[in-house]
Amino acid sequence: MSAKPRILIAATLGRADLVSQFEGVSRSCDATFVEYRGAEPSAYEDLGPLVHWEDYRSARKMLEGLRPAAIFTLALGLQP
Repeated sequence: MSAKPRILIAATLGRADLVSQFEGVSRSCDATFVEYRGAEPSAYEDLGPLVHWEDYRSARKMLEGLRPAAIFTLALGLQP
């Protein structure tokens, strides 16, 4: 059995209505969420790990480290 592809989900802003759109994704993918510090970790705990933009020197370094097969973003250029 092959490993599930990793997807990177950005900018749900910790909002339950946005995060909940990804319930059930774990059946076919390994989801990783990326947010700014301050996002409530409990919003993601049943869906996949939460990493923070601030943990990486650049977006390129984050993508090199996580190596997602796909990226989903719900907002660009927003910081709470």
